[in-house]
Amino acid sequence: FAFFQVNTLVFEKMLALISSFAEIDQDTTLFDICCGTGAIGLCLSHSAKRVIGVELIEQAVLNARENVMMNKANLDEDKIEFHAGRAEAVLPPIV
Repeated sequence: FAFFQVNTLVFEKMLALISSFAEIDQDTTLFDICCGTGAIGLCLSHSAKRVIGVELIEQAVLNARENVMMNKANLDEDKIEFHAGRAEAVLPPIV
């Protein structure tokens, strides 16, 4: 039930634009709200200090966590976390 961008050319351009616009650097905590399977947060995690993904659909969060495990050779898994639930309920205890 999760969305996945299949147009990789557009996705890569979008990531570059997001990273540049948001000025993501090693001091940035990236909040990926409505993160789905975590693709955006995972791809931008190299530039960020920390990534916190929040998604209402629990299966998508499980997929996001699986994506971290499948790509852990290329990711710093200690700085990436995904949570299931409504952002307004999940974030206050974390932040």
